[in-house]
Amino acid sequence: TIRYVNILRYAKGNYELVFPMVVGPRYIPGKVATGHSGTGWAPDTDVVPDASRITPPVLKPGERSGHDIALSVKLDAGVPIKNVSSISHVVDIKDINPHEQHLQLNPADTIPNKDFVLRYQVAGMAPEMATIAHHDKRGGFFTLIIQPQRTVTDAQVVPRELIFIVDTSGSMRGFPIEKSKEAMRRLINGMRSTDTFNVVRFAGDTGTLWNKPKPNTAANVSEALRYIESFRGRGGTRMRKGILDALAQPAAKGYLRIALLLTDGYVGNERGIFQAIEKERRGARVFTLGVGSSVNRYLLDRAAEFGRGEAFYVRQDENSDKVINKFFLRVDRPVLTDIEIDWGNLDVTELSPAKVPDLWAGQPIRIHGRYTKGGEETIVVRGQLRNRPYKQNLRVQLPQNEPAHATMATVWARQQVRQLMNKMVRARGQRKELIEQITQLGLTFRLMTQWTSFVAVEEKLVNVDGKPQTVVQPVEMPEGVSYEGVFGEQPVPTTAYRGLRSRSSRSRSRSSAKSTRRMPRQSLGQYRGRRGFSASPSFAPPPAPPVIREYAPQRRKGPSLPTAPSAPPAAKYAPKPSFTPPPSAPGTVNAPSLRSSAPSPSVAPPPSAPPVPVAPDALRLRPSAPSPQLTLPPAPSGKDAPLLQPKKETLAQPKSSQNDNILFEPGKATLTKQAKRILDKWATQICQNLAHIKKIVIIGHADSSQADNFKQKLSLERAVAVFVYLVKQCPTITSGKLDIKGEADRRPIADNNTAKGRALNRRVELSVYQ
Repeated sequence: TIRYVNILRYAKGNYELVFPMVVGPRYIPGKVATGHSGTGWAPDTDVVPDASRITPPVLKPGERSGHDIALSVKLDAGVPIKNVSSISHVVDIKDINPHEQHLQLNPADTIPNKDFVLRYQVAGMAPEMATIAHHDKRGGFFTLIIQPQRTVTDAQVVPRELIFIVDTSGSMRGFPIEKSKEAMRRLINGMRSTDTFNVVRFAGDTGTLWNKPKPNTAANVSEALRYIESFRGRGGTRMRKGILDALAQPAAKGYLRIALLLTDGYVGNERGIFQAIEKERRGARVFTLGVGSSVNRYLLDRAAEFGRGEAFYVRQDENSDKVINKFFLRVDRPVLTDIEIDWGNLDVTELSPAKVPDLWAGQPIRIHGRYTKGGEETIVVRGQLRNRPYKQNLRVQLPQNEPAHATMATVWARQQVRQLMNKMVRARGQRKELIEQITQLGLTFRLMTQWTSFVAVEEKLVNVDGKPQTVVQPVEMPEGVSYEGVFGEQPVPTTAYRGLRSRSSRSRSRSSAKSTRRMPRQSLGQYRGRRGFSASPSFAPPPAPPVIREYAPQRRKGPSLPTAPSAPPAAKYAPKPSFTPPPSAPGTVNAPSLRSSAPSPSVAPPPSAPPVPVAPDALRLRPSAPSPQLTLPPAPSGKDAPLLQPKKETLAQPKSSQNDNILFEPGKATLTKQAKRILDKWATQICQNLAHIKKIVIIGHADSSQADNFKQKLSLERAVAVFVYLVKQCPTITSGKLDIKGEADRRPIADNNTAKGRALNRRVELSVYQ
């Protein structure tokens, strides 16, 4: 078992745990250098010399690797906890006591195609200061958390210059680009009247709305919103050029420049991004907003760190209101800058971070360090608050002998590695020394770093005739990312799968320590920004892995796997017609073909991958029986006559009126109070008559005021919202009875040229057949 320790993100009482599960496809800039040093689909380049080691093969739509994920979490906060939830996965929760809960992934949500995100809160007020320390024969290790007391009036507000830097590359196609546009609309509409702003986009090229920031006027906002609406996800990811263009604009005197980078972070030249921000920001603060289910958090966190800002994240299917409000909360008041800490007589050394970062509203200061002997002392925190001196005295005690909290040593070492890696970005001739320091930290504190790794020692030899063979395992495309947007248009069958995928929802169930009750599925499968949905077969569980005797961190001597001798030529992820997507890798299985609701004879199925040699004892996947085919019921007649209809009185029909329509607000898929009241009636009748119900059809609709690709997505989201609410009220509904789809604006019931007509068209139709 591999265990790791990490610091949870914290903001205003909310804690967040993120466990990465998949690597998204990276854009690789530069000229081809030495070919392949690894087994990835991209060749090494002069800009990204390890490109072939960070670009694993990606499964095509309709394929599964068969590698499912199992994850359990034992959450013990030490204080009462509340509001435990996962926005990314279905989790089963067991209450142990008020401050402890055990969670594990529901078996229906185990495809490793999105990061696991767990959030929770603690009851009561957050302390102003906390010290956690450990002392053993190696010395003392501590973490100091400070929440300075700050009260800022509106008169102290700093004038701001906001520059939005938006990724419009191919990997953002579909849901991510629409979520970025939604966030941009909220950001622009949420600015103060004194703000100035500008918008810069980047993909294979870059573009700027204006040559310099302009005031926040109605005319300028309208022009910016039209510019944003034109964004489409296509091409490469010249992120460095976009950042340089944004930061190079002339800065207005007396304004605090704040740049917000919206991206999934799918690039391979992270070091060049960090160097660009470090060199060109000139007093600006750079924030980042990661958009997607499995973004490059390494890039986004470090870019914000180099930019003296903060990183935020929003899933492509998550409401962005809270994230945008949090961003404005951070930048809405002056920061505490130039922070210094006077430790008095405390013997502390090797502090991390060496330079205390700026403090933003609601965000505590964390300092990690070492000490030789314990003691108690009053430390002094000093800084500048709106160009005025700030001072706060705090009493700190470091114990002389403290066997508890042994993980503090690991936390300190990990932060030291992070600090040394940041130094390497700025290093001039010190790279070899820094690598040696990082390597020693990894070996001493048993950390996995870029130069140390864990080695699994097997008790049983499994190689064939003494000649090991390499079997390259592909990874899933991150949920919500368009395969065609990254690798170009491919001949994917036009198939609209109905019913429920058992993999991609973000609900949870709760149980007591005595019993476990799972909630049914509460979401439809993922939408990939192309025609229809993706479906996957189920797989028999793989054989038990070999017994692992030990894990020992050792120096890395190069790539862990030799280059496959038959590796096909690879090309860069770039907006070129000649680009070839990665071939299917061994160990993949094509999904069984399902009946299409609207087959397209002009679209051919993808060609089969060439046979690849596989080791005789390699894992062989066996697909189970294909999922049942679900189609729309025929027109109601005879024995399939509707059991429930909203506007016809029947014995099993809830009382209805002329206003009993499931309607939505413009551009939203959130259920209104009126809609919930209507669905409560439906849920009661469905539960009472479930044994006689053959099919439940939920069809979402949109008006014509949205962009074409957004209308389809929005109508589907509305249908899913109705489904989720119904299942919460009637958990016994099964997937075999459900048929869910979105019709965009193809079936209006009123005139879309009037406000009243559009309001009636923003609806969901619900029909139940016996």
